[in-house]
Amino acid sequence: MTAWNRLQVVSSLFWTKVVALIEAVQPILEDGPEGDNVLVHTAFATPSCPPAVISVVAALFPDELTQPDNKGRWPIHYAAQRAWHAWDFPRTAPTHEIPASASLLDTETLRVLRLAMKLSPQESLSSPDLNGRWILHQVIDTLCRTTFRSQDVDNLTPDILSVVAEVVQVYPDVLMKRDQKTSLLPFLQATAQCDSTSDLFATSMTFELLKMNPTALMSLY
Repeated sequence: MTAWNRLQVVSSLFWTKVVALIEAVQPILEDGPEGDNVLVHTAFATPSCPPAVISVVAALFPDELTQPDNKGRWPIHYAAQRAWHAWDFPRTAPTHEIPASASLLDTETLRVLRLAMKLSPQESLSSPDLNGRWILHQVIDTLCRTTFRSQDVDNLTPDILSVVAEVVQVYPDVLMKRDQKTSLLPFLQATAQCDSTSDLFATSMTFELLKMNPTALMSLY
């Protein structure tokens, strides 16, 4: 039997603790994953879990990326509903006034969502959860609950909209799917719910969704 070296032992103990911490978070997450084998789901759902850690957890448990939990949600569903925080937005202060450690957190949730897009099967984007919500509905809902200063939101608007466009590109039919929570099509959902963010962001989101499928307006008549 080959003896482990110090690096292998330390790495093993470290990731054992990481897995234990993520498992401990699952029961206390609001509207978190339910079921067995949902470690990857939980990692994506946990606001304090950085992208690098999620990448390793997903690599260790790749099968979970292709399995919905008991709520019919894939890991990407939880990435889409992960709450955004102040550190997710570019700082408006001069660079020399921003702590170097803070830059490590810049756009963290956006990076988590992009990671989920990269790792998830296309089927997950075209499948609603058991509540009748597609990924796009959850992305819009999460973004529209963002309540930080308008200039911070506006600075990140192009990057946010590019992720929305990627979701639609994989499953264009979602633009004509009504959100079962609001009974609204995506462009109307954005219009109705984005009152907590800046006018620019709300207008941009609605315009981009309509530009992707102008025939959605026909649903109003």
